[in-house]
Amino acid sequence: MKNFSLTVALATLPVGLGQLPSFAQPSPTVNLLEALGQRCNRATEVSYRSDQLISADGETTVYFEAVLRKIVRPDSTLHRADTDDYCFPDVRETPVRDLVIEHQGEIQRIDTGAYEYGYILYSPRSFSPDGRYVAIDLQVAFTGGSPGDYVGVFDLEQGDYIPLTAICEQYEFEQTAGFLDVNTVSVECIGYGPAESLFEQFDLTTGEIRTLPDEFGSSRYGSVTRPFEVIQTQSFD
Repeated sequence: MKNFSLTVALATLPVGLGQLPSFAQPSPTVNLLEALGQRCNRATEVSYRSDQLISADGETTVYFEAVLRKIVRPDSTLHRADTDDYCFPDVRETPVRDLVIEHQGEIQRIDTGAYEYGYILYSPRSFSPDGRYVAIDLQVAFTGGSPGDYVGVFDLEQGDYIPLTAICEQYEFEQTAGFLDVNTVSVECIGYGPAESLFEQFDLTTGEIRTLPDEFGSSRYGSVTRPFEVIQTQSFD
């Protein structure tokens, strides 16, 4: 995840958003983006809860609660720009993105900071074997740019985000393959071509990157106990 910085602070999710229409509740991430794209109001905010991942020992769950904001100027040449009435936004942003950690009955909410350059959709994918780290896939829809898929890792023990600097540099997309051991995450690097992919490992203690011939025994730890869900929406004319 090359361009996303996280600042740790306590925060709560804004309240007072109206209900989303039934066609988008619940909704997988792709359907959410398609539905949001067809909303032509001046501004729209959608809050969602990511997949909830529980650790193998059943003691820790993690998920994200976030708000996506879309702004379309009434006089924009991109407004209702094609036959499907898709309203290209002048601004895509993620003003709220909280990581929620539930451990042995206690809940911690970590504000990872507003992201001003696009929508971010989170999918927690795997704990490390010892439960210290959690690998997270991120789908980013940038304002005025190409989309991207990235991988980030959160250190639950230290409360810190670990950027996977320089991972998959020659590839357009990346996703979590799993963990090789307690400190090493495996990432699949994916290009646009059907055969353009490989695996790289990232050492979370040293930052060292190595290329792997294949998945090389990587495993995912934990399971999804609640799927991605759209929670609320609010639109402004």
